[in-house]
Amino acid sequence: MRPGSDPRHSANTDVRKLFPLRRELVDYGGRVRPRLLTLSYLVMKPLKIGITGVRGIVGETFTPEVAVGFAQAFATYLDSGRILVCRDTRLSGPMVRSAVVAGLLAAGCEVIDLGICPTPSLQLAVTWLKADGGIAITAGHNPSQWNAL
Repeated sequence: MRPGSDPRHSANTDVRKLFPLRRELVDYGGRVRPRLLTLSYLVMKPLKIGITGVRGIVGETFTPEVAVGFAQAFATYLDSGRILVCRDTRLSGPMVRSAVVAGLLAAGCEVIDLGICPTPSLQLAVTWLKADGGIAITAGHNPSQWNAL
């Protein structure tokens, strides 16, 4: 095959030929009909990083490695010190908390785990306990499969 002749790289290639669409059967009030799913199953959902933190779907884009990495980066930015951690009641909370605590401890921080508490309580506790910072593990209004720092 000569360079540039691969049909996967041609601007005229129909993407449907390269990636077959998945079908599923859907019950529409007693009538079962096939429904085509979009190609979105081929595209990984993005990890959202912004001034409010980092969030994503747990197990897809938001992994323990991501949580450890961001916790270590936060600890490095604060030059270690005392860091408070809290979480919401999502099922992935204990796993994410463990990853965050591991990252903070690896960076030399003193970690105080507040357990399950609202983010405003964490903000007040940072001041009251003279901590250097805090990490709230919550994805707020996002669906339950999401989590965030």
